[in-house]
Amino acid sequence: MSILVLDGGMGTTLEALGIDVSTSPLWGCELVHTDPDFIKRVHSGYATAGADLISTATYQLSVPALVGIGHSEDAAASILRKAVAVAGASAGDAQLVVSLGPFGAHLFPGQEYTGFYPPPYGPQGYSADGPSTNYTAPGPVLDGYEAALAAYHLDRLRTYASDEATWKAVGWLAFETVPVLSEVRGIRRAVAQLYTELSARWGEAEWWRKPFWITSAFPDGKHGQLDAAGEHVPVSEVIGAMLGPISGNAVVPNGVGMNCTNPSFLAGLAAQFTDAAAALKLETEPRFVLYPDGGSVYDVVHRCWSDAARVPPADWAEQTVAVARGVVTDSPVWGGAIVGGCCKSSFDEVSALRAVVGERK
Repeated sequence: MSILVLDGGMGTTLEALGIDVSTSPLWGCELVHTDPDFIKRVHSGYATAGADLISTATYQLSVPALVGIGHSEDAAASILRKAVAVAGASAGDAQLVVSLGPFGAHLFPGQEYTGFYPPPYGPQGYSADGPSTNYTAPGPVLDGYEAALAAYHLDRLRTYASDEATWKAVGWLAFETVPVLSEVRGIRRAVAQLYTELSARWGEAEWWRKPFWITSAFPDGKHGQLDAAGEHVPVSEVIGAMLGPISGNAVVPNGVGMNCTNPSFLAGLAAQFTDAAAALKLETEPRFVLYPDGGSVYDVVHRCWSDAARVPPADWAEQTVAVARGVVTDSPVWGGAIVGGCCKSSFDEVSALRAVVGERK
């Protein structure tokens, strides 16, 4: 059974190192441009802690987001590609993972948990006056939202893939904290379209085909997608969007799972993921991807954390790896696991994961 160790949080680690990210629309990711040595310090810390996979500081970065704070489109694209070089310069022999947050990561307040997206990406944006919904009945309107989200992600992927050296440096693509199922399906379509374009450009050797995963957050143990009654959809529907058949040109991820989720919910959700994936009778064996937060609770409106439920690093790592090992060992559905940390996890947590998983092979 193969378990890879992913790194931990970027924004909250920057915060712990003295960077004020609370007023930044990009949660400190702009340091890729303004202070790349500080970003290298974080990457290097995770490499030293024993991570097999190092994520770029790009979760919030996109060309539109950077243009919104004053960069030209060309400069913005260059900053995204620079993030890969910055990570590569300090990752040692770890593989590089391009961190790709959802559309909701670029909204204020952030919509990674609830997915209240304004048109053309969803039915309505967040409103403090409420009520809000992200549900749309199947049909042309929902298809339009899905197409807009696919285009958003495809544009970002094209930025990285436009430079051959940058793309060759990439080991994985991580679509993280995806809160709505239309976006999950849109991502699968975006990757498929990118592969079609790269095949035409670089031929059939397929070095350009990068493995990718899709993960969602489960605040309070529930996915952000709502149904017509305003209830949170079950994990079976989430897995159906992530791994099940969908019409048109789409690819199946090489990994699925959860991130930015309180550790107390991991075991129950992992079992539900496994049962739902087994019911699909997959022809592939994706990795089960699990990188919970450190147990703190985040307020998206006031942009602050409560550490009341913080779990000690060693206990956190034991719990996370035990859940991953349990489902991967007990079920033939999964082809291995990836374990790491999200918000409020840092070098100590990743070092603890490395100790529990064992030495790198």
